[in-house]
Amino acid sequence: MALAEHNHGTMGTIAIAVDGNHVFNSQGDEAEAKHIIEEFPRGAYHVGMTPEELSDEGIGQLLRDGRFLSESRVVRKMHMMGVIWRILEMVRSLITSATPAIPSAK
Repeated sequence: MALAEHNHGTMGTIAIAVDGNHVFNSQGDEAEAKHIIEEFPRGAYHVGMTPEELSDEGIGQLLRDGRFLSESRVVRKMHMMGVIWRILEMVRSLITSATPAIPSAK
């Protein structure tokens, strides 16, 4: 799976491709990223899955078949959100781990 991020002012685009074949683009700003980070887990729990399980299901379909398999537009949208959620969570984790702790004042 390939990932490319392009910044255009305050908007960004994440392009998802598998084996060089374009699957989808996700475009948004910081508010959209926060929305996905907050809402995707709620949607996953609503269907009886953890966010990781639902995200992994979509990523697994992409890696195996190069596309999302569901005929349902809603399920495909949730799988797309799951892929983006996983990327955003990884970026957030990298930023958090790279930020040095500020010593507390004594």
